[in-house]
Amino acid sequence: MEAPTLDSVVLQMQAISGAPNLDPDSPLLSNPDIDSLDMMEFLYDFQEKYPHLGASESVFEDITDSTTFRQIFDEILAGAPVAA
Repeated sequence: MEAPTLDSVVLQMQAISGAPNLDPDSPLLSNPDIDSLDMMEFLYDFQEKYPHLGASESVFEDITDSTTFRQIFDEILAGAPVAA
């Protein structure tokens, strides 16, 4: 099964939020162009494109002021089912 790259999901979040720049290693909540609605829209779009990865809303439950987009992406991939 295919999995997206970090670069592709960064572009996806930029398209959804309208954020001109998204550094995946900067705290996500410090980006003034991204809000909680953008994050949920991103997740729903991601789930639609990659249903086999099993991404859930829980990825945003423990988000802090220091959480990066890369950490969210890594958490989504870490929760993906292992291919047999």
